[in-house]
Amino acid sequence: MITSPFEPTIYTAGDHTYKIENFLHVYLTKQKDIVLVGLIHFYAKAPILKPGMKGIYLTVDQYRKLISKRDSISNAIKHIKEDIEGKGSSKMTKTKQTNKDGQVETDFDISENKTTIVKSDFIFGSNQVHVVVDIRDNSRPNKPFRDTRRFQDNMDKAVILTEKQWNSLLSLHLKVIRDLADNFGYSEDFADELSSYLIE
Repeated sequence: MITSPFEPTIYTAGDHTYKIENFLHVYLTKQKDIVLVGLIHFYAKAPILKPGMKGIYLTVDQYRKLISKRDSISNAIKHIKEDIEGKGSSKMTKTKQTNKDGQVETDFDISENKTTIVKSDFIFGSNQVHVVVDIRDNSRPNKPFRDTRRFQDNMDKAVILTEKQWNSLLSLHLKVIRDLADNFGYSEDFADELSSYLIE
């Protein structure tokens, strides 16, 4: 039997890091005494993965708010997907996930500058329209950019999740809050409160 001399490299992403898909991870970190929950694209530097510049960091309160809206976000994914497939209409019966006009809610505020939008979009490398969850920092500096790189850095304060990646993020939630409780000074009550979002 002939074996290949090229063994696949096994990468590890380190502590407080949870894989959503491929190189996209949830990354817990502390910067200037502020605990952040990153949804970050990592890059390979054998044999480890390192967090890159692309993605978004949320405070723990912003992360809590995002997860608290999981039912409404998942409902929006479902109805937009039905519209794409021609199986439904965005005009829905009035529910807690619809606005006063009966339209499914698709825009969700996480904080003053951070929003989540559920929409249909083309995914790079795919010839199909997919439903995505766009989590974005909408803050803009007061002065216009004179430096293209700085403009790009500002635009990169976002992450776009496919439906599969969104569901993966939700499945990692209990691990994330356990890590926050065990290693970042959040109390058991905090972990229990967040856990209740997935149990409701």
